[in-house]
Amino acid sequence: MKTIIKLKELPLTLLAGATALTLAACGQAIEPASTPRSSPEPTVDAVASVESDVAQPRLVVAHEAGIQVFDVLNDGTLEPVGKFATEAQPRLTVATDDRHVFLTQGSIGLTEILDAGSYSNGHGDHFHHYFREPALRVDVIRGDRPVHVVGSHGRTAIFNDGDGSVNIFTDNGLIAGGLIIETVATNTAHHGVAVPLDQGYLVTEAPPEGSPSTVVMVGADGQELARWDNACASLHGEVTVRDTAFFGCADGVLAIDTHDQSSTFIPNPAGTDGVRVGTFYPSNASEVVVGNWGSEAFSLVNIESQTITPVVMGEPLGAGARDARGDFLVLTLDGELMGFDVHSGTETGHVDALEPFEVEPGHGSVRPSIAVVGDWAFITDKDGERIVVVNLETWEVMGSYDLAYVPTQVVATATAALVIEPHDHDHDEDHHDDHDDHDDHDDDHDH
Repeated sequence: MKTIIKLKELPLTLLAGATALTLAACGQAIEPASTPRSSPEPTVDAVASVESDVAQPRLVVAHEAGIQVFDVLNDGTLEPVGKFATEAQPRLTVATDDRHVFLTQGSIGLTEILDAGSYSNGHGDHFHHYFREPALRVDVIRGDRPVHVVGSHGRTAIFNDGDGSVNIFTDNGLIAGGLIIETVATNTAHHGVAVPLDQGYLVTEAPPEGSPSTVVMVGADGQELARWDNACASLHGEVTVRDTAFFGCADGVLAIDTHDQSSTFIPNPAGTDGVRVGTFYPSNASEVVVGNWGSEAFSLVNIESQTITPVVMGEPLGAGARDARGDFLVLTLDGELMGFDVHSGTETGHVDALEPFEVEPGHGSVRPSIAVVGDWAFITDKDGERIVVVNLETWEVMGSYDLAYVPTQVVATATAALVIEPHDHDHDEDHHDDHDDHDDHDDDHDH
């Protein structure tokens, strides 16, 4: 079934009298990446945009009743530029165009689309930067309990747990004036995931009322191309690196080469019963695969050596994210932000960012969230109702921005030009959703 949605825009609600956050000190200007990643070319939609000499990244912060959008200035200063109400608490996923954000509201079967209004288009060895006011699209995507939103190869797949259906579309349609959505079915309703490919998609299957364990590859014509029956027990967690899709399993990680339709199973280390990878942390700057591992560690997954290497932090993990170099940032429950080199597993820095906090177990619990823009990390503080700003070059807390609500998540857009070379390693990786929806899988993260 295909549905054509014509995209319009709602008027922007500007924040009256908003003032920028003044930090204790200013950082250095953010340098552009040496190898641009392309967003879709500007169309008629770009007529209302203004070209800029520099990138203008933005933060989108969610709360129980909507979102707020901020400009991120070169010194880490935050300047509010818009706010929008939603019917239910949204989960945020940045589209592959690095411009739009999906606002998934599973409890009411709704996904709205935010045009964050700032983006960079790659042209050879340089970028062209544009910005405009953020806008919430009038038309929406509906499904039966949408949960996992995955972007890859310039396409997006939304898996609807309520009936096992998947909404798939090309992200170019977000700015071309019409979004063509293809809705496909799976074998049964389940907590699953779909991965869009350049042609076709991967999708999970599950036994009735059970957890997914099978992955199926479907071609652009809707015909099944390959399947991996019962190859990944209790499948949870997904990330794609170039042509390889990784899935977290109860006893290891399943890696599927979507080019030649081969697969590799990477087993859990011996003696680690009851611990697994259930969440992956994607990066646009590194091909190193990073996953969770129990409550006080994370894991480095190596397909060449077929190994999963745990890295122990010593404190329970509260939130995780990849930085602009592809290294791993961890916020532990004692409030410490730590950085780790993903090649060696060694610590690169740390700072006390928040007061110690607790996270309630189970689905829907609120925890801190991390977004990275260049050498700045922005951390939501649910207890303090603020955003804390950390300089990742100096490992200093530079300031905080007070909010009038409890933040539930933060994401960054227009960061394509701000990827930093990862310590002499040349990597590139698809960007897609790996947000946490707090399921009962180790540290309660999502695909």
